[in-house]
Amino acid sequence: MENTSPARSKLRIPNDPMYRLLREGCITEFNVKKASGETVDLRGCDLRGLDLRGLNADGLDFSDSYLRQSDLRSVDFRNARLEGASINAA
Repeated sequence: MENTSPARSKLRIPNDPMYRLLREGCITEFNVKKASGETVDLRGCDLRGLDLRGLNADGLDFSDSYLRQSDLRSVDFRNARLEGASINAA
């Protein structure tokens, strides 16, 4: 019997401009748009292997997201939601 975690079985790859900025490594542009009020929904997203250094994670919801092998150095997650997120080898 295969053990599939909820985070893996519901991963999303949305066609959302903010998500695409992260996928493309445009962290500064993401931070600017987020600060100007652009909405961000990262719940259940596939964010594995991304370089997220410098990301302003304040108030972001990463619930059930997959961050495996992402570079999270210097990212402050104190005010972010990480319930159910996978951060293995990040």
